[in-house]
Amino acid sequence: MRNDKGATLIEVAITSLITVTIILALGSVTAQTNKQFFSETDRIEMQEKSRAIMDIIATYGRAAGADRAGIFSNAPYTTASVLPIPQATSTMVRLRSDYDDNGALSSSSPEDITVSWTSGTKTLTVGSSTFSNISNFVIRYYDSSGNPLTGSWNIAASAADGPALRSIARIQIEVELEGRHTDPTTNQLAHETRLWDVAVRNQLTTL
Repeated sequence: MRNDKGATLIEVAITSLITVTIILALGSVTAQTNKQFFSETDRIEMQEKSRAIMDIIATYGRAAGADRAGIFSNAPYTTASVLPIPQATSTMVRLRSDYDDNGALSSSSPEDITVSWTSGTKTLTVGSSTFSNISNFVIRYYDSSGNPLTGSWNIAASAADGPALRSIARIQIEVELEGRHTDPTTNQLAHETRLWDVAVRNQLTTL
């Protein structure tokens, strides 16, 4: 019978080194695969989120000023004037419409909604819907001739804001969405920016 000897210390060391090398290589591949998976997941989530935000704002923006019963007031403007867009800033806008055509204006969704962004929490509120991981949000306003309207307006605070609010015919929304996982190519959180325009009915616009 042949007398089999055990492995030598050198053989054990070489085997251990090969095993560790294989484990590290597999770990690296797995980590890279996971990063790519999370990056792709983030990209899909951001696309879906931006689409949802766009759909809601576009729906209510186009409806703003829908008024068969004549409940929206034109001029003279007072702080009690009922306007389709009674308040607007670069990070928030309020949209109103007689959604059910009953001649009365509700103070809640869907006849009165507010779109607002909170930078500290990176939260965007659109009516009754809330979206997180919104790293930046900007609203721009234009009249029916395409001229930009700059400023912040609130009819409840100042009747002088009425003409500017009534002249809003188009709003442009810019949203920067932030991913939840690190992008493997930059080692930073993924970001995507979406930009779209919404024509609003308001009172000087007919859709």
